Amino acid sequence: MKLLYPFGYGLSYTTFTLAGMKAWRDEENLYASVIAKNTGKLEGSEVVQMYVGAADSKVKRPEYVLKDFRKIRLDAGEEKEVKLVCPIREMAYFDEGRNEFVVEFSIPYEVYVGTSSLREELWVRKV
Repeated sequence: MKLLYPFGYGLSYTTFTLAGMKAWRDEENLYASVIAKNTGKLEGSEVVQMYVGAADSKVKRPEYVLKDFRKIRLDAGEEKEVKLVCPIREMAYFDEGRNEFVVEFSIPYEVYVGTSSLREELWVRKV
């Protein structure tokens, strides 16, 4: 069943596109950038969202979780690079056997970027 109103869904008097997604990481953070463009005839605002997944985790997790977002305002025809970040420590899970949070620094993560939570409309890169 397709959601009619996924998280982040909004109505606007203009339209937006995202292009050129990049994702990378360093020892402590996951990063993403994308070019957002107002393709309509009026100025408007949009929220670019970053979700992160951990399919290779030692424990079962949700496919992806919201970790960062930026609200941007663009004039008609304007485009802007949007950068997002997620500290890897924020992807920790609680290990009941050890009674502590565990951070999996060495596994690959999936970085998703879009304007809503709808999976079919998210860009994804493994880092």
